[in-house]
Amino acid sequence: MWFKFPEGTTGISVERQNFSSEAIDPKDNRGCFRAPNHFAQAILGQKGFELLGEIPPDFPEDNSIQFPGGGINDTSLAAENTMLKNSLEEMRTNLQTVSTDLNAASANLGAVMHERDQLKLELHEVKTELANLKNDLEDEGIELPVEGKKVERKVSTKN
Repeated sequence: MWFKFPEGTTGISVERQNFSSEAIDPKDNRGCFRAPNHFAQAILGQKGFELLGEIPPDFPEDNSIQFPGGGINDTSLAAENTMLKNSLEEMRTNLQTVSTDLNAASANLGAVMHERDQLKLELHEVKTELANLKNDLEDEGIELPVEGKKVERKVSTKN
């Protein structure tokens, strides 16, 4: 298989085998090299390394050094690439769904917090009104019953 080095790289060692530039890709002037197919995963896992797509006619023949018993080949790489692309697309869809759900939950939380703040304000207003009523009754000499304490009522006989 033909591989392309990242810009500025001229060699790589994979499982104690060294590979160096054998040809230059005329499209981008990056060095290219041949390596056994079974090294593809290790090579392509390195940052910037790529498979050489279209092999220029003046390049040496790729005798695709095969791993005994099969190993990785162009077909299996393409299948794995397709599977990874599908998996990535599924993850993007899931991320979008989670993002939508999170936005909805955030909006709902905002509404609940607003309702809570409204209820706190109403409670404060009711407590204030109750305190004012208690003060008014005390000013008129009316004693309010206290929980657990019996209060005698005094009836005024003034007319």
